[in-house]
Amino acid sequence: MAATGRRGRNPLRQEHRNQPSDRIKAFFFIALIITLALTVLFNYISTVQPQNKDALQNSSIALSLMFPLIVINILLSKNVGPKGIISELCLSRDRLTVKNIGIGLVMFLLIMLLEVGLSALSAFTGIQLPTNTCAAFAGAPLYALIFTVFIAPLDEEVLFRGFLVNRFGIVLSALLFMILHSGYASISEAIGALVFGLIAGYAFKRTKSLYPSITCHVLVNMIGVLALLHAVC
Repeated sequence: MAATGRRGRNPLRQEHRNQPSDRIKAFFFIALIITLALTVLFNYISTVQPQNKDALQNSSIALSLMFPLIVINILLSKNVGPKGIISELCLSRDRLTVKNIGIGLVMFLLIMLLEVGLSALSAFTGIQLPTNTCAAFAGAPLYALIFTVFIAPLDEEVLFRGFLVNRFGIVLSALLFMILHSGYASISEAIGALVFGLIAGYAFKRTKSLYPSITCHVLVNMIGVLALLHAVC
């Protein structure tokens, strides 16, 4: 019996180790409250001081950081440990494959072809498809642009694909993603967000990996920021 105890693992003890500690739960809950407070504060500043562009950008950053914190807190409340959260969101190392990154690149090419097609349609029909992206990011500090390219895509994919798709479906998660981008007050951004949400949700369901949509999202945002920096738009 003693030998068996040394060699084997106690299932109850192993399960206890996989559960999050109260300290971890408290840390992420406090982090969520802080980001919520910052979002409200910066949003208030941007409202009373419309000329303060930094406040608006900081509000968007704080809101973006809230997305993964909301997901993490929900999963922690269900006693899902750190490893379980990574697995639940399909972010484990075995999901990071060349194939999944390649799928993300293909998704990016599809999005770019869609953009080219819409531009050609607009030029042929004379129907303008206005975009307010440049106005929204005009004068944005460098850190906000870097955040937009590398951090915001991860935050949004964790919530809208990693968490919502499996619980509410591809279409609803895409609609919520479109609503998030309605702040641009632009039909072009709304349609683009909806199409991206549908493609990304489908890819997530098929691959069981969040890396394709993260890859595509980073590239799409990077193109947008580069266009802004070069004043193409």
